[in-house]
This record gives sequence, C-alpha cells and structure tokens, in this order.
Amino acid sequence: MDKIPYTLQRSNRKSIGFTINAEGLKITAPQWVSQAIINQAIQAKKTWIQSKLLQWRQQSPTPTNWQHGMPLPYLGRQIIVQLNPQLASCRYEGNYNLAQDNDILYINLPSTASSHELKSACTQWFKGRALAWFETRLHHFGQSSGAKPLQLRLSSATTRWGSCSANGNIRLNWRLIHLDSDLIDYVIAHELAHLKEMNHSSRFWTEVGRILPGYEAAKHKLKQKSLHTLPIL
Repeated sequence: MDKIPYTLQRSNRKSIGFTINAEGLKITAPQWVSQAIINQAIQAKKTWIQSKLLQWRQQSPTPTNWQHGMPLPYLGRQIIVQLNPQLASCRYEGNYNLAQDNDILYINLPSTASSHELKSACTQWFKGRALAWFETRLHHFGQSSGAKPLQLRLSSATTRWGSCSANGNIRLNWRLIHLDSDLIDYVIAHELAHLKEMNHSSRFWTEVGRILPGYEAAKHKLKQKSLHTLPIL
C-alpha cells in the first residue's frame, strides 16, 4: 500500500473520522482502535483520500497585483483599494460593520507607491479592523454565554484560524477578517468553548452549540476555506 502521510488524533468518538484540508490528511480515531484497523480504513478510502488531497494541492493563491483599483476581501465582500495622497490616514467609505461589494478603502499613499508600501498599508488596516471586530464579538459572546478569555492576541499563523491555550488566552488569525462574519463567529465560539473543554469531545461541541447555536453550517463552510488562498500572505 502506498503510504499516505497523515496526523493521528485519538478521541472518545465511536468511529474513525477523516479530515482533509490545506494541512493534509488528519485521522481522528477512538482510543481502542489499533493501527492495523486504521491502516485498513485508509486503504478502503484510498481513492477518495487521494482525490481530495489532489484538489487541495491544486488550489494555489492567485498572485496579488498590488495597485490602485485592486479588490480585496473584507467580511466576505470585495472592496476596492484606491490611493489618495491627500488623506492623513486610511479611510473606509462604507459601513465598517456591514461591508458591501465595491466599498472603497482609501490608502493615503501616492500613485508612485511601491507594491511593498501598498501591501504594508493594507495589511496594517486589515489587522486594525480584525482586532476591533474580534474584540466586539468576544464581548458579545461573553455577555450572552459568560465565556471570556484572559487575553486576546492576533495570530499570523499559516495553517490555523485560531487557538486557545491552557491558561485561557485566545489567539485569532487576523486574516479571518477577509471571511464572512458567520465564519468568524464560529471560530471565536470554537476557541471560547476550549476555555471549558480543551479537546473535541461531545462535551466540547455541546459547549460550542451553547455559545453559538446552529454553528454547524459555518463549520462546514469554513472547511472549504484555506489560509493559503487568501490574498495577503
């Protein structure tokens, strides 16, 4: 059997589960399942696994052409970047909290600005918006569920949307701000649930549902997303 690399996580689930994303193949198996049974399960799903892995490998980010008039995703919408050296700072023309396609993000740079300068300015603006959005949503969920982290920090991880440490600190990938707000809420609820359950047991998913009822649709949508295909890398 051709070997397929994977990561293995043991859990209290009743069956073997397969997850394939930009990080590769992840197998979640019950504590009692032997390596031989896992190997048999991989062999049985080999064609499906290889097909899905190939799909992810073929997904490559479109090179970002940093220039006046370029589109960038913000809260699931495509906003337009325009240069305006007359401004003292960046300015967003639209509703920060309810983005619409073709809203304008004015960057206070001249038309002669380099791609590096434009990328840096956009990155700084998006990070600022990400922190503000995450803090607002964490406060919202804290008010309704009582789940509050000791500290929030932005992450620039290349493979993870978020994480929660054992001491109660949460890190959220700032590039989440590119995605629809319901996906951001799901990641936040996911990490908040880890404040009580540092695992992915049934109790954990019950806690996610308590914080964010109906989270399942957003969970499914997020599996179709990859940090590797976002424009700011």
